[in-house]
Amino acid sequence: MDNNTPSTTSILTSLLGVALAAAILFGIWQYRKSGSLFAEKTDTEAAIDSLSNISGSLENNVVVLQNQLEEKNVAYETLQSQYEENNRLLSQKERTARAYRGEMNAFKAISEEKTVRLATLNQEIIELRTVKSNMEKRLEEVLVLTATVEGNNLRLKEWKGNYDKLDKQYVSLEEKYDNVIYHSPADNFKVAILKGNEQLTAKAKKSKTIQVSFKIPDYLKSDESANEPVYLSLTDSNMNPAQGVIDNVSIMSIKEPISLNVHATQKVNFAKSPQDIVFNLALDEKVSPGNYTAKIYTANNYLGSVTFELRDSFWFF
Repeated sequence: MDNNTPSTTSILTSLLGVALAAAILFGIWQYRKSGSLFAEKTDTEAAIDSLSNISGSLENNVVVLQNQLEEKNVAYETLQSQYEENNRLLSQKERTARAYRGEMNAFKAISEEKTVRLATLNQEIIELRTVKSNMEKRLEEVLVLTATVEGNNLRLKEWKGNYDKLDKQYVSLEEKYDNVIYHSPADNFKVAILKGNEQLTAKAKKSKTIQVSFKIPDYLKSDESANEPVYLSLTDSNMNPAQGVIDNVSIMSIKEPISLNVHATQKVNFAKSPQDIVFNLALDEKVSPGNYTAKIYTANNYLGSVTFELRDSFWFF
């Protein structure tokens, strides 16, 4: 017997209001959580892009310096050979000069030719010493350039280490972001149990239609394609499929495909998100009292769920 007294209707309305408020709070919390991780992911991507640009520039500088070092090394080897040859010539000319001086002291007779030759040798000695000094300076420059290249290699190694750390953090955030997006990205879930005259009821034997509604948020617009099928799956408190299964499809979970019992489906254009989606599940047979869970899926995503209760007829509240 249906006891539709004012007191029972008020209490039922209050319970439905409390359930609706809880669902809204849960949806807001979940939406903020996903938004926070999305912002953190965006900041990390910007940091990685900046570090990648710096690392690339530093690598280019190292390549240029290494090319310069190779050129300097070639020049250094040439200068070293010239330096050794000049030293040999210098020693030879100094010995020659000493020999001439010895002859001058021995014979005390300096011819004009030997005087000119001695002056020439002395000038050549001065020039060779100047070349030697210049070579020593250029050798010092090569040593400084070598130290600069080594310092840049150390900095490049440090930047690469920081880049690897940020890359690992980025991968970790990607996994966390995917987990949050996969677990209930939709919000504002509602359930209404309707009688044959489309009035609300909570009793199992008077239930003719189960109406499940929810909102698809704006950030799913870029994640889903247009006109994609959305599936409603209904299970009891023991996770068994409720009556009225119309199809069985394979959908992708986080790690692997799973089999899904479908009670209702409809095409949704995700390009229009945010939007409200409503499923009206007609009950052709009597449904048993108890707790039920309505879960919403796409082929590649779990949008969320809502739990409700169908009471036995002798319950009054």
